[in-house]
Amino acid sequence: MKINGYAELIIQPLIPDLKKIRLNCRQLTIRKITVNKIQAQYNLSDPVKNILPTNKNVNYHYEFKQEFINFLQEADDGELVINIPEEIEIKKVISKNKESTIENDKNKEKEKENQPNGANNINTPEVEQEKYYPIIVRIEYELVDPDSGVYFNMPDPEAAPYRYPHMYTYNQCGFARLWMPCIDKFQERCTWEMEYIVAKTVRPQMLDNNSYLDDDEDDEAELTVVSSGELVEQIIHPLDSSKKIFYYTLNVPSAAPNIYFTVGPYKMRKLIGWQSMGKSTNIANSNNSNNNSSNKNKTNDSNTKNSEKSTKDNSEEKKEDKDENEILSNSISGIGGGYIFYLPGRKEEAEYTTNFIQQAFSFYVQYIGTPYPYLSFKLVCIENPINPLIVGTTIGFMSTLYLVTNDIIDQTYETRKNISRSLIMQWYGSYIVQKTWADTWLIHGISHYIAGLFLKRHFGNNEYRYRLRKDIDYLVKLDVNQPPLNPLVIATDDNQFPKLDPLILLHYSPDNDYLSSRSEFLSLKSPLVLYMLNKRLGKGILQKVITKITNSFEQGEIPFGLSTHHFLKVCRKLSKDIDLKEFADQWIYGTGIPKFYFTHHFNRKRMTVEFKFRQESTSNWGKKIKFTGPLTIRVHEPSGVFDTEVQVSEVQQNFDKYKIKKKKKSKKNMEEDELEDDEETDESEEVNWGEGTDRSPVEWIRMDPDTEWLTLIILEQTHFMWGNQLQKDKDVIAQHHAISELKYHNIPEEAVSAVVLTLEKAMLDCSNYYKIRMEASKTIVYCSAVQGIEKLMKAYKEQFCYPYHESTHAFIPYSNDFSNLSEYFVQKSIPAGMIGARDEHDLAFYEVRRFILDLLKNNDNTDNQYSDCYLIASLITSIGLAFVPTKKTVAKQKITIETNEVKNQVDDEGDLVLEEFEFNGSDDENQDVVTKNKLQNISGNEAEKENLIFKEALEEIERYRIRDMIMPSYHNVVTVKCLETYHLWMMAELIPINYKIFLPYTRYGTCLFIRIVAIDAIIILNGLFIDSICKYIFYLLRDDPSPYFRFHIIKSLVAYISLLGGITDSDVEKKSQILENSSTLINQKTKIVKMNF
Repeated sequence: MKINGYAELIIQPLIPDLKKIRLNCRQLTIRKITVNKIQAQYNLSDPVKNILPTNKNVNYHYEFKQEFINFLQEADDGELVINIPEEIEIKKVISKNKESTIENDKNKEKEKENQPNGANNINTPEVEQEKYYPIIVRIEYELVDPDSGVYFNMPDPEAAPYRYPHMYTYNQCGFARLWMPCIDKFQERCTWEMEYIVAKTVRPQMLDNNSYLDDDEDDEAELTVVSSGELVEQIIHPLDSSKKIFYYTLNVPSAAPNIYFTVGPYKMRKLIGWQSMGKSTNIANSNNSNNNSSNKNKTNDSNTKNSEKSTKDNSEEKKEDKDENEILSNSISGIGGGYIFYLPGRKEEAEYTTNFIQQAFSFYVQYIGTPYPYLSFKLVCIENPINPLIVGTTIGFMSTLYLVTNDIIDQTYETRKNISRSLIMQWYGSYIVQKTWADTWLIHGISHYIAGLFLKRHFGNNEYRYRLRKDIDYLVKLDVNQPPLNPLVIATDDNQFPKLDPLILLHYSPDNDYLSSRSEFLSLKSPLVLYMLNKRLGKGILQKVITKITNSFEQGEIPFGLSTHHFLKVCRKLSKDIDLKEFADQWIYGTGIPKFYFTHHFNRKRMTVEFKFRQESTSNWGKKIKFTGPLTIRVHEPSGVFDTEVQVSEVQQNFDKYKIKKKKKSKKNMEEDELEDDEETDESEEVNWGEGTDRSPVEWIRMDPDTEWLTLIILEQTHFMWGNQLQKDKDVIAQHHAISELKYHNIPEEAVSAVVLTLEKAMLDCSNYYKIRMEASKTIVYCSAVQGIEKLMKAYKEQFCYPYHESTHAFIPYSNDFSNLSEYFVQKSIPAGMIGARDEHDLAFYEVRRFILDLLKNNDNTDNQYSDCYLIASLITSIGLAFVPTKKTVAKQKITIETNEVKNQVDDEGDLVLEEFEFNGSDDENQDVVTKNKLQNISGNEAEKENLIFKEALEEIERYRIRDMIMPSYHNVVTVKCLETYHLWMMAELIPINYKIFLPYTRYGTCLFIRIVAIDAIIILNGLFIDSICKYIFYLLRDDPSPYFRFHIIKSLVAYISLLGGITDSDVEKKSQILENSSTLINQKTKIVKMNF
């Protein structure tokens, strides 16, 4: 691949003796550099290029990391140093003539006369700063076979012959410098002009690649360039009619890392209902005085002409948007508006996926209180991106894996969450950036927080609060010895504070490595801290803060980005001087999440509820923090609900001031209570909650009922109180908490039936939130295995199955009908809940396994308007887990190289021959599918019975796997679950390890999700101990066309290193060989097909 281009930078000198200019530039070959049309000398050195040690092994990782950090700092100063020629003289701007000065004085006097009384007395002296004429730096360069920064998705003659060629840029981790000379920092913003020259149609690219081509009209699809900024025009190249030129401009100053573009045969449609609410470009000019440099970057011939210009007046756009519902052709003529770009054949998916985006746009404009900062927004669907979601100025790249159709249910939330996030990041992420890398959490948190508020309006309050509680619970597990959100701690000599990884402060954004624990931590904790801050500040204050910051940025008051200090300062000012120092020290600059432990005792003599409180932190990183603040205690009594606010100030405290209210009931209230009791008599007459349940006047207690704390609260209550909370409290968080506690609560035998009945009611009550019903279905068997299975079987058969008939000897489910989405999710969860009950052999009950198999065999989706692929996937997962013990720790099996060698896999040139990997079932058709040691404690008849049902389950899963090859499900989710089940059974030694099942699925061209599951299974099953497979994995790591898949292999190998500690001594030599030869394999020269795009 090759890209030729040039960049023009208009630089405003601040000093007269400017001698050198430093720019970021890597991976580029510089042809020529001129300054004001005079050729200049330059020096280009990439400190990071040859950093990989050649004579060192993995034992020198620490030294390598230190060198990498040092070289990275050096590279930030600029890899390209341009010497300004001696002939260039930095000239000072001559002052204005006298006539213009007199006119200015007259205008000032008129302005003073129009000012209010007293304004004329204010002295406003003006200090004129010396100004110099700008200089123009032109850099001609080429980019050949880029390793990063620019990615090409080309058709593969074997794996993907029908793929349309397209390319895109990726600027995270300081990658903008990899495809254009620039100042690769978020804080350096300027205006841009971009010019791209590309081939007119896609046909030449497909001819060069020897891929599928016939006379189909799609092969003549025109190439389109989608870029940051606004499209001014597209024209036919004046000298070559086979090429087109696209002109883009961006008059709102933007940083180089936020400039993206993509080229491909995209189709385009205007987003339905989009309102052109972008601001005028003149508003952006107020910020131009803060930008001292400007970049004009042009790339030609292969495709890309980019350019930036600095401060100059820009007129308002004259072209108006067309009708909102009009479908636009590929020749774009408008400037403003929202657009969706997609590859041919994905029109319906693209339209359905983005049909909600106008709602998000309107919500953001209303919440932030300022117009959209740009004139357009473009969402582009690309294949195999390195990151599923990439966001730049006025543009966003989304993986085609996020596209959904109107028959898919389960993927909808994730897709809409990511699209809504890409839109809000136009305000916070592209328009407003962080001041330093340590402030990344703030920009990331604000965008996630506002996107969450939109999802709350879009999906409902119950969905928002349930996910909020789940996120907090997960954060408690994740925030263990994590650095702070804003890591400012510096290691000291006495080791009072731990050392902080300098990479976090240098170049770190959660979007760079979004699969890492640190990225997950920042993405999770940042919006939750802002949610908590909103509760502390009061209603509407945080929204005013966000609006104030946006307005300040527009007026140029925050020229270098938003800092944590400035954000807290604005919060303190608008909240009428609320002290946020403790809050910031605990939640922003501090580490850990608190765990609150409460016990309570009812003092009948004093009629008070006495509480004992203790707190712990999840983190031992740095100085231990004591979390403080107000906490609400809500006590539910028969007479009403009463709240008490206490102040958490110590690690251990006692709260004993809450007094039970004695309230006399009137005759009318007593009659109403008697009527309510009569209605519930039939249901609760035989319920026995055990002894002592009627002695306390407290029905249940809730700590922090409004979720104002990011904490895990452990409250000791009786099963009776948890049951009351589940039955009578309609808040989803209260119900979730009650179900979670009942799952592992020590319930007396006499009260088991009452708890099971309560959970059954919660599951069957259609007025409950559907995820509460799902949780109840999965929890009921933990309270009583026999009763739980009976209740779940009864519920499923009555709602979703025909009556049992002896002729069929099976339960036949109704034809699927998912029109009621709540019932659909409950239908999926009930079989998953059944397998939680285990028999004496720690397996799911035989009746449960037989029932789930019947559901798989007789599933019918004929008349259903929705796809049933996720239902089938859920049943496959359930039947897979049903045969695996839960309590036994599966020992890692030692794999001998001789018995698992896959022969004839490498040809003479060192490339792997995948045709040898074929799977035609097990090697021995007559062998027992369940190994003998699994059946040693089972009688002969039972062993035969177990073997038959397992073999039946294996055949059923294989049937679905083959069917999914013929009629693929959405993202091949059925195949994914089949492979996961095979992997699980191999780990549990239920079936022999067979790499031939997984190897064909690792080929390029297979669905990404399948490839990930297959490669993970091979690695975990010790495939690295087989030479041919080990080489194959590292060939994939080096040469696979999918950057995301290569990245995933690295993550899997890093995780697998921790498992190598359990290898026996006899395998030490093999382990060392794997680690030592890995770098050699990766560093071998990669074979790349030379091709011009």
